[in-house]
Amino acid sequence: MGVGPVMASNPSTSDPFAPVSGLLFDLDGTLIATRHLYLEAFADALEPLIGQRLTHDEMIARHPRSEVRFLKELTAEAVLGGADRAGTGDPAVAADQHAAADPPPPHARLKAAQSAVLDRFFESYRRRHPRDFEGVYPGVRSMLDLGRSRGLPVGLVTGKSRRSWDITRPAVDLGEFHALIFDDDVPESKPDPAGLHLALEALELPAEHVVYIGDSVTDLEAAVRAGIRPVAVLWSKRAHEREPFRQAALARGGLALATPGDLSELLSAG
Repeated sequence: MGVGPVMASNPSTSDPFAPVSGLLFDLDGTLIATRHLYLEAFADALEPLIGQRLTHDEMIARHPRSEVRFLKELTAEAVLGGADRAGTGDPAVAADQHAAADPPPPHARLKAAQSAVLDRFFESYRRRHPRDFEGVYPGVRSMLDLGRSRGLPVGLVTGKSRRSWDITRPAVDLGEFHALIFDDDVPESKPDPAGLHLALEALELPAEHVVYIGDSVTDLEAAVRAGIRPVAVLWSKRAHEREPFRQAALARGGLALATPGDLSELLSAG
């Protein structure tokens, strides 16, 4: 059962919570449930490279923030660290590399391996989507509709790639967004605030009148760095994760929403 939003004042401002004129959302884990889909597709992509299937807990412990950067980082560790099964970067490209007169330099091996891993990931993400995508969280569509009905511009700032969004988008009905910022659009992933800065420019709103609603501490940190009020969503969290995440939001001058329906109280508070 929802307990309503818990609010806290921002130490950098004199008012407890400025009027909200725009809404920015994270996507995965905030609006849509993709955790299982992502972890299985990650494991599918990496298994031929490292010779074993990573567990969900092993991947979660790495705190992936961007699918492409996460896979590139793990591929680099395997190839440059010598942990790849074939010693060539990836079995998918081993034949070509062994056929060469001279072994390719490390950067060439890495580039080939990363390309192969990403190709496997997107193929798996597409193939698994009908079965493993868990849909839009209950109440999310109504939450988005509420914001739009009040005349607020709504945007997405996500670590998702445009390529995977193109796979997921037909399966969801989230309406139109005034800003769509993907990991492809920024030099660094969150908590770097570059994506939020781009969204603010698109919305043509000052940071102090916008909230960023997300499901991770990196979302909260990105918001703080951009001068935006952070809002933590609890509906996607497991029971033992909710209170620590709530406290993380409050410590950063933000608030936590137990359910999507609590957004109405946030807007009324403004």
